[in-house]
Amino acid sequence: TVIHVGYVYFCTALSTLYEMFTEGRAAMRMDGSWFLDALPDSLSGSLMVLTMPRKDGTGPSENYIGGTSMGFYLTRKAWNNASRREDAVGLLAALTSPESLRSLENRQISGALQTSVQNMEKSGRMLKPLQDAMNREAREVWLLECIPEIAEGRMSAEACWERVMALYPFGE
Repeated sequence: TVIHVGYVYFCTALSTLYEMFTEGRAAMRMDGSWFLDALPDSLSGSLMVLTMPRKDGTGPSENYIGGTSMGFYLTRKAWNNASRREDAVGLLAALTSPESLRSLENRQISGALQTSVQNMEKSGRMLKPLQDAMNREAREVWLLECIPEIAEGRMSAEACWERVMALYPFGE
């Protein structure tokens, strides 16, 4: 399908970008904290974390997006299939056990990389990821109703956002 082809292309592009960055053929990369787990230890002394530049071009922003923002989800297909539901729920229970969650934490960093993260945390302000900043009702409409409809081509992204914003997701 088109989605599958696009997904394969996307993964291939990410793999190429990773190689270019870790081999020194790309000077920078924009990514999340999960990228730290993929970095060779030998790069810790030569890398820095920087905040994004300001929209107006007057330098780096003081703000950065952070916090734990992840989830484990079951598809409706798995939930509605009685023979699969128990196994799927069991897998999610195993993935969210305290032992599993500890193993998902980022590794320890050192050198210039650690110093740059500490400086960013001291001088900046951490903002929540979009979905974590929303109230529960809006977040559930966005994730559980709008996103599936967009993926299936039954709703536009603009219509989704209008629907979510009508719920005052970030307060009035």
